[in-house]
Amino acid sequence: MECNANTLQAGSYLKGTEHTYRIAKVLGQGTFGITYLAYVSIKGRLGAVEMPVAVKEFFMQDFNERAENNVVTGSGGGTFEKYRKKFLHEARNLSRLSHPGIVKVIEAFEENNTCYFSMEYCDGGSLESLVRGHGISEREARKYFKQIGCALSFMHKHGMLHLDLKPNNIMLRGSGEAVLIDFGLSKQFSDDGNPETSTSIGFGTPGYAPIEQANYRVANDGKIPVTIDIYALGATLYKMLTGSKPPLASEVLREFPSQALFDHGVSNGVVCCIRRAMQSIPENRYQSVDDFLAAIETVSMPVDPIDDVTVIGFENDNDNNDSVRESDKKNKGKRTLAVSLVAALASAIVGVAVVLVFNYDSGVGTVAEHDVLPIGDSLELVQQDTASGVNVVDELPVVEQEPPRVVEEVAEPTDDELFARAMRNGDISTLLKLGNRGYAKAYVPLAEYYYNKDTAADDAKADFWCQKARKAGIVDADKIIHNLEVRGYYD
Repeated sequence: MECNANTLQAGSYLKGTEHTYRIAKVLGQGTFGITYLAYVSIKGRLGAVEMPVAVKEFFMQDFNERAENNVVTGSGGGTFEKYRKKFLHEARNLSRLSHPGIVKVIEAFEENNTCYFSMEYCDGGSLESLVRGHGISEREARKYFKQIGCALSFMHKHGMLHLDLKPNNIMLRGSGEAVLIDFGLSKQFSDDGNPETSTSIGFGTPGYAPIEQANYRVANDGKIPVTIDIYALGATLYKMLTGSKPPLASEVLREFPSQALFDHGVSNGVVCCIRRAMQSIPENRYQSVDDFLAAIETVSMPVDPIDDVTVIGFENDNDNNDSVRESDKKNKGKRTLAVSLVAALASAIVGVAVVLVFNYDSGVGTVAEHDVLPIGDSLELVQQDTASGVNVVDELPVVEQEPPRVVEEVAEPTDDELFARAMRNGDISTLLKLGNRGYAKAYVPLAEYYYNKDTAADDAKADFWCQKARKAGIVDADKIIHNLEVRGYYD
């Protein structure tokens, strides 16, 4: 992005507290700030080396202009001062966190009648630019999800919420790691769960903000509302897998749009995890990022397609000499033939090796039991004997009769194993079978499943399984019963 009349110009210098920055170009420009690519000179034993960094400048589009000497005009009290403090608050929050998945702040300083902070430069672009319009594979998305989730979990354990998690606020290092940036809405919470400043936490970004974020009020129980970030993490995973903007919170309130995920080949287990993370009622979401990470981890990773097999063929040249021809044609028939030939050759080699070993064990040969020849040497011996007219097969001992094979019985999976597998894969039919035969652990998942379908008939099914769970002494059923009461099912 080119510099313009309202930005610092390329080649200009910015004096910080510890470093001097040479501005190279504009990386991004928003309502409240401008981010530049800059270079800072670091002196070492081998001389000075220029290192790329990102520098964020507080600049309000509707208030500020820039004089010729790069001084920002229009700065003063009131609105400007209010948001300037928020800008410095972002730098302070970032500087408190030291984690591989969180952008590193170098310094914060005031200059040009405004304020700045410098941070590491991530040269891999944004996650948004990587996934927009097409999405990425489930395997790749789960890699980034784990990196982002670990950073977010670290924040929560240090009493901080991000409050604006989305692919645009996630950068990629050149080495491929995902990094959280833009902590403008982030909020620090005290030990008693109260926010450090006002109760307002900002509206967030539509599609990534849950329905309660706009009207959030401090809870009386002293708990940090981490479920706000958990919703955004689920929405971010949705965007990574589909390439499309996640549904608005008001749309999720009616019905979660699972079909878009299935259309992109996302596994049923991951869809179920995202659906739970993006529940409209906070209590129905995962209650910690670690729980969300663990749930995704239990879903089997999709199998990658088999790599193309190189087919080796033979053809005669003009001099009737055999020449090896390598074909990279992606032809299914040839690929199958190649695999079959390899399998047949492997079987033949194993057969020769087994016969030779049997010979040694019987005392016919002169080789000790622990000195079995390599397969290549065994084949060479066979070729030599054949060339000299010796019938190798006739000289080998005859196997009178193979002992009968013992077929091991495969044990039927237990109900616990069936339940764990059904939860991983979102297999409702198996859960129903387990529930109908009295397996109590299936009651609450079935109640949640029908409750989330949100129709009168399904609410009745949810109540049915809730009552069975309550009779079985499962307290989790009370939460769903309460939610059914709020929805008005018992009116």
